[in-house]
Amino acid sequence: MEQRLTWQNLSHQLKVLNEGSSLLSKIFSNGVLREIKIEDLTALPEYQSGIADLLINYGVLSEDNGYVAIESPHLEYFLDSQAVNRISVGAVQDSVDQLYVAIQNFQTEKNDKKKQHYLRDVQKVLGHVALQSMKQVTILKHEIREVYKQEPNLEKKIKLLEKFKEQGDTIYGIIEKCEKMLNTETMFFDVTCDEKTKKLKSDVSNTLISCHNWLSDITQDALQYLTQFREMIITNKKLRKLKELYDLRVLEGETDIVERLRASSPLWLNKPYPQSYKVSVNSVVNDFPPEKLKALLTSNGLSARKRPLSEPLTEEDMTPAKKEVRFIDIGAVWNKFKGTSGDLMTYINDHRLSEHGTWEENLTLFCMVTEAHIQECKFNGYQIQNGIRYPLVYAK
Repeated sequence: MEQRLTWQNLSHQLKVLNEGSSLLSKIFSNGVLREIKIEDLTALPEYQSGIADLLINYGVLSEDNGYVAIESPHLEYFLDSQAVNRISVGAVQDSVDQLYVAIQNFQTEKNDKKKQHYLRDVQKVLGHVALQSMKQVTILKHEIREVYKQEPNLEKKIKLLEKFKEQGDTIYGIIEKCEKMLNTETMFFDVTCDEKTKKLKSDVSNTLISCHNWLSDITQDALQYLTQFREMIITNKKLRKLKELYDLRVLEGETDIVERLRASSPLWLNKPYPQSYKVSVNSVVNDFPPEKLKALLTSNGLSARKRPLSEPLTEEDMTPAKKEVRFIDIGAVWNKFKGTSGDLMTYINDHRLSEHGTWEENLTLFCMVTEAHIQECKFNGYQIQNGIRYPLVYAK
């Protein structure tokens, strides 16, 4: 067996393919099987002397029993490049039809050599059926999801989904027919065929079953999307009409929207959960006299609750409480401290600058003065007093 040549580089590969482009194009367009007889090949105007042998040597074409065909990797690439993300129901139907023709030719042929040729056709078409079915189902699933996510126009989205659902139903029917044909041709696959064809038929049947199940889920998703978007259109029309009536101030008069909302018992119409409110003594005295306060509590159902009652408020309790707080000027404390040589905490303790002169108040004042004049402070060591460690702060 002659060993195939290897490509020297990408430039060399492109050069050989370019020289055989006309011949490859002719073979590729020659029916679903993409093969041609050698004697017919030499009669083609696209045929050039030696180009077919060159393509065979490089593995682009294959020769078998007097026929030349494009090798599988290149054939799949050409098929993909011709229909990127395009759903083709006819491609699946053509494959199934060609499979039926190949089986009939094999069964009716008497010549053993030709029977082997038709058997090879059956094997090729079986692989092509599986390839096209899987490819079209994958593209259909991708297209439906892309339309669902990306298409902004709601009307166009519905039309595309209807089209894809119809195509999915058609492919579903074709695959069902193909499965039925594979199951009914028991005489051919179980008795007549060799082991290779039987195994190939089993693999194709499993692939078609998977495509069958996927298509069922895909068409169900498309139907669900269609129902959802149609309901959205109806809802949007109703909302636009309600907004128009609301803008004209005739919404409640010309519609029964309030009664419908009450009948539906939405959450926002339910009685709110009782909440407690805190009010100041001054607010109660000035804004809520005892009679008004009692009526308010009764209307909110608070009087029925069993709880201990407090003693009535005296006149002294009702008098607003006043408390005078000594004002400490932080800036004045710092200005006086800058003229000393000691640390800030000692200065505050010695001069009793806080309100009552306690340790906690002095420490609070120390922190306030330090924070307000942090850029003018100089830190030099630490000291512990009453269990608290604080820095020694000096004026720069």
